Amino acid sequence: MARASQGQSAFDQARQFAQEALSLHRALGAPRGIAYSLGELGWMLQFMGSFEEAARLERESIALARKTGDRSALAHGLGALAGTLGWQGAFAESLSMLEEGLALWDDLGDTRERAQINGWLGVAKASLGHYKDGRRHNEQGLALAREIDSRSGIGANLCWLGLLTLAEERYVEARQHLQESVAVFRAYGDRSVMGWVLAALGGTESRLGQLSEAREHLCEALRMAAEIRDQLTMMMALPFAALLLADRGEVERGVEVYALLASRYPSVANSRLWQDVAGKHIAALAETLPPGVVAAAQERGRARDLWTTIKELLAEWEGDDL
Repeated sequence: MARASQGQSAFDQARQFAQEALSLHRALGAPRGIAYSLGELGWMLQFMGSFEEAARLERESIALARKTGDRSALAHGLGALAGTLGWQGAFAESLSMLEEGLALWDDLGDTRERAQINGWLGVAKASLGHYKDGRRHNEQGLALAREIDSRSGIGANLCWLGLLTLAEERYVEARQHLQESVAVFRAYGDRSVMGWVLAALGGTESRLGQLSEAREHLCEALRMAAEIRDQLTMMMALPFAALLLADRGEVERGVEVYALLASRYPSVANSRLWQDVAGKHIAALAETLPPGVVAAAQERGRARDLWTTIKELLAEWEGDDL
C-alpha cells in the first residue's frame, strides 16, 4: 500500500503505511520485515525532501540486514540509501552503494531490481561526468526492463537516457527518449516521477527552440510539484524552468532561478550532469549581461522562496501566448 500510494504521489499516505508496517514488524520481532520497512520508509521520505531522516532509516536498515545476513533486504536498503545520497549530491558514495547492490541483485537473479539499479547507476555515473559508462548502464537497464515488461523500469531508464542524451546536446534523440518515457508513465498511471520526465522534456524542447511546447510541459511538471509540495519534482523542474527563461530571452531571470536551486541543493550544484544539461547554457547566455547584473541576479535567487517562485512562474506561463 505504501508503494501504491507513492505511485499516485500520495506521499503522506505512503509514509503512514510504511510507518505502520514498521511498527507491526517491530512488535512481531521480525528482523527481515523491520529491515524492509525501514528501507521503504526511507524511500517514501525521499519524495518529501526529508533526506537526513531518510538516510538515517536506510542506514539502520542496511546495518540490520548485514547483521542477519539477509541479502535481499540489504540490496533494497543499499538502493534506497543510494537514492537519498544522490539527492544530497553525494554521488561517489551513492555510486558505491549502487555497485554493491547491483552485485547482490545479479547474484540473486532478480531481473526487475537489476533493471532499476542499472538505471540509477547510469544517473550516478553521469552526475560525475562519466557519460559513456552511464549510457551503458541505462541501456542495460532498459533492455532488462523490456525483457520482463517492467513498465516502471522502462519508463525510468528512458528518462535517464533522455537526460544523459540531453547533456550531450543530442536534442532530437533526447526528445524521443523522453516522449516515450512520458507515454509509458501516462499509460502506467504512475505520477510519482511523471513530473521529472515532463520537466526534462520541457528542457529539451527549449533547447530545440520549441518554446511553446517547453512551456506546456514545464507548466504540467510545476503544477504537479505545487499541488502536493513535491520536493523531488520541484528539484527536477526548476533548473529546466530557468533554462526556458534564458532561452526565451529572459536571461537575468534564468540566472536568478538557477541560482536559487544551485545555492540550496548539492544535487544540482555538485552535478556535472546538471551543469551540462542547464547550467552551462544559462552561464553562456549570461555572458551577454554586465557582470554586476549577473551577480545581483544570483544574489536575488539565493534569497528567493522556492514555492513562491513556482507559483509565480505558473501564474505567468499558464496565461502566456508564447
